[in-house]
Amino acid sequence: MSAWAPVTYVRALNASLAVTEDGAGYLERCPSAFVTALLIQRADGFTPDDELIAFIGRLRLRDLLLTDWDILGLLAVLYEQSQITEQKKRANLLPHQGDKHEGLAHQMAAPSNSDAQGDSSGHSSYPPVLILHRTAPRFYSTRVPLIRSTYAAVAHNRTDQLILFVGQGHGDGHDDMIVIEECTTISDLFARIPRVNNTAEQVSSFTSQVCVTAGSIEVAANLISQTNGYFGWVLFCDDDAYVLPDNVQRFLADHDPSIPTLFAIFACGTGNCDYGVCGGGGWIMSSSLVRLMVEGFNKTTYRSFRQEFMHLSNEDCRMTDDVTVSQMARRMNIPSLKMVPLEGVYPWYLSEATLRESLQPHVYEYMPLPLLYHYNAKDRMNELHEMAMRYGSNRRVPAG
Repeated sequence: MSAWAPVTYVRALNASLAVTEDGAGYLERCPSAFVTALLIQRADGFTPDDELIAFIGRLRLRDLLLTDWDILGLLAVLYEQSQITEQKKRANLLPHQGDKHEGLAHQMAAPSNSDAQGDSSGHSSYPPVLILHRTAPRFYSTRVPLIRSTYAAVAHNRTDQLILFVGQGHGDGHDDMIVIEECTTISDLFARIPRVNNTAEQVSSFTSQVCVTAGSIEVAANLISQTNGYFGWVLFCDDDAYVLPDNVQRFLADHDPSIPTLFAIFACGTGNCDYGVCGGGGWIMSSSLVRLMVEGFNKTTYRSFRQEFMHLSNEDCRMTDDVTVSQMARRMNIPSLKMVPLEGVYPWYLSEATLRESLQPHVYEYMPLPLLYHYNAKDRMNELHEMAMRYGSNRRVPAG
């Protein structure tokens, strides 16, 4: 089976189904077709039409993925291979400067010493970024320490990169953990969960996660306010995600934080919430959007932002916290809101070969700068950190 087979298959599938109700039913019964459509929609310039996007919004993506990990993994590899192949072809069409040509992206990934070290206060010349990992007590002794000992340790003395954890119930004794105590019993307030065959423990987990995500956005708004807008951007991600903060800053350097902006993979949908954020790849919000969302709801409704977020997630979005983020932004009718696809994030588990390839400096000529890798257990997190440090994508920057 060639690397391009999925592209041809999905195009033929989309055309043959003619976007009929029968077609929608087929996609629901065939998770592999649906997952394929999501994974390769950007390859070779392929863009799903509006009807297919509507289907994506109506399907229960999380349920499909939870029962189809093998298919997802296979298609992810095929997608990566096809994307790399095509981007290499395109790169060959670009003008080169002989043997001395290193590529723009390679130069971006390896800044000069002056750019990396910044001024005497430890600031870099790139926009300060706040990174919030959403977590839960059962991961305080496993996932959280892995992040602290890898990429977060590199950024420990940085003033322009702040990595924090937002949890529930109780903390773990570290200053970088922010606990939202109300999220422990929040399920008592929102007990009507539009899901089937879920235990009480699962329902509590769903509601607590939604509460923590809403609380994370509130935490970001408070920190932005307390620092007089110092942090222009906020990256929200899971507690098994490895982030390359330097690359995130380089990516954001070309964007204006005063414009309400949401960067994410927009392909997940549940209930009445269409084409929403897929949280596995994380999402980035400008400081202006964070403040507009939190302060706007507190000023214009009888609910707090967190209450409004929980209400929307429960009523319309089937308690999916990530999908609710984009739905909240849309429903506020924020002027000049930009919702931009986020590239350079890897929400699925990569093979070791693909992981290593994605971190090589030469691939930045035809691939987006890597920003985040999801699904990292202990061995993978340490391996990934070693590779990131070796290849220079996450440089140690001395304190001033």
